[in-house]
Amino acid sequence: MYQPSVSKCVRDVSAAIVTLARDYIKFPLPGQEEEFMQEFASTGMPGVIGCVDGTHIPIRSPGEPNPELYRCRKNFFSINVMAVCDAHMKFTNLVVNWPGSAHDSRIFSTSRLCDSLQAGDYQGFLLGDSGYALRPYILTPIHNPSEEKQRKYNRSHIKTRATIERTFGVWKRRFAVLQHVRSKLCTTQNIINACAVLHNIALISGLPLDIEDMHFEDPDDPEEMVRYGNHEGQARREYIVENIRT
Repeated sequence: MYQPSVSKCVRDVSAAIVTLARDYIKFPLPGQEEEFMQEFASTGMPGVIGCVDGTHIPIRSPGEPNPELYRCRKNFFSINVMAVCDAHMKFTNLVVNWPGSAHDSRIFSTSRLCDSLQAGDYQGFLLGDSGYALRPYILTPIHNPSEEKQRKYNRSHIKTRATIERTFGVWKRRFAVLQHVRSKLCTTQNIINACAVLHNIALISGLPLDIEDMHFEDPDDPEEMVRYGNHEGQARREYIVENIRT
């Protein structure tokens, strides 16, 4: 097939798959998060309804008026994708419209998911790394823990939050196109979203993927540590520190 024909097929098929996103990428509604919390609690920290992080998907230069906005701190063009996953490594929320220069915390704080969590309708909370601000709905690690109970909290936090790192690893392993997407920007965003939809469908369908030899290392460590938080977030984290048993 000629390259223009392939490009048209990729554009049309990825756009069609994206229309299924609402059916396969779903964050629990308020009052429906108990199952999510139980699944995370069985292997890690109680009260968690999702793990959030950002990952950079390399792209070609978008060629827009400000292409340097898409150059990430590692000096390549990218889209910074914000994702939330459940305990089974399925995506429950995805944001694919920010350039590589955007900070993870900014992407989250301007998302509709953040607005929903801020409304206080959810019982549980997300886990994020030190690139996010501490809030009652997103708990971060303790910087320089001084007590054993704080270290226990950090260990549980790391163990549980590693789910999103494994999710990114499996996702990128299953869809090699995510190593570098070379389409136009709009099509690139559709390809990323489509791969997330297909990832969830693959997990739901039990499609096998040999991950025993995979090395799960987060390639997108926080650009800078966010040390601030509000009193409500500190109080909730302290409560978890005092009561955690894992």
